[in-house]
This record gives sequence, C-alpha cells and structure tokens, in this order.
Amino acid sequence: MKKTRKFLLTFLFAAAFTVSAVPCRTEAMERHVGTEELISPRADNTVWRYQNIGGKWYRRLYNETQHIWIGDWEPVP
Repeated sequence: MKKTRKFLLTFLFAAAFTVSAVPCRTEAMERHVGTEELISPRADNTVWRYQNIGGKWYRRLYNETQHIWIGDWEPVP
C-alpha cells in the first residue's frame, strides 16, 4: 500500500510540474515573436563578382552582409 501511495504521489507531482512549465515557455515565445532577435544570421553571405578588364575576366569576393570587398581582383582561372 505504501509503495502504491508513494508511486501515485510521485506521478502526480511530476505531472503537475510538467504542466506548470508549459505556459512559461509559451509566454516567452509569444513575447519575442516579431522581433529581430529571433532570427540572426550566423555566417556572412559572400559572392564572387566578375569584371572584364582589358579583355580579360577578373573576379573579386564581396561580402553582401557587411557590404565590403574581400581581397583584390584576380584573374579567373
């Protein structure tokens, strides 16, 4: 009888603890919906830019996230 009572109390306590934790996470998510903090880029977006200089093709790496050039113009292999 004591084992059954102990099991029942443990089960009820665990169930009550789990149910009370759910609204807290939901409210926290609802507060931050629509803010820019939810989605933040982890890596910069870099692309190759090409240019024809004197009849030869050159390329240069450009960081579109920070709007800066990376390196110098180099001949296209």
